[in-house]
Amino acid sequence: MRSGLDMAHSDNQNQLKLWGKHFLGAKTSTASSSYAQQQQQQQQRAGAWDGMVGPNASLRYWSAVHKRVVRLGQALGPEKFCLLNFDAICKQPKAVSGTVRLFLETRKNSFRCSIFHGVNKAVVSF
Repeated sequence: MRSGLDMAHSDNQNQLKLWGKHFLGAKTSTASSSYAQQQQQQQQRAGAWDGMVGPNASLRYWSAVHKRVVRLGQALGPEKFCLLNFDAICKQPKAVSGTVRLFLETRKNSFRCSIFHGVNKAVVSF
């Protein structure tokens, strides 16, 4: 994963543009039912995304995505998921490569079996 602050101030905001409405919600202008009105109010209280691209929205998007990534990683467990820190890769590539090697070696034997059951390991790096 990359630093949220780095991502928020990056010129590349394509992920926010493509996926922001899915992770942050989108403000709606009309509500035709009480349920829709409740959803709109909930999104507004949560600071639903208004479609504007900038550091604030980008950092909120990064936070929402990474909370989900961590939650999914916890559900998969450490034998199937390895979250890598981009800054650590840059600062200590040997140490991080050792972590990745250990993760892959631990999975080597069980991976051969799990392929046939449709289960894959996930190595995630942002």
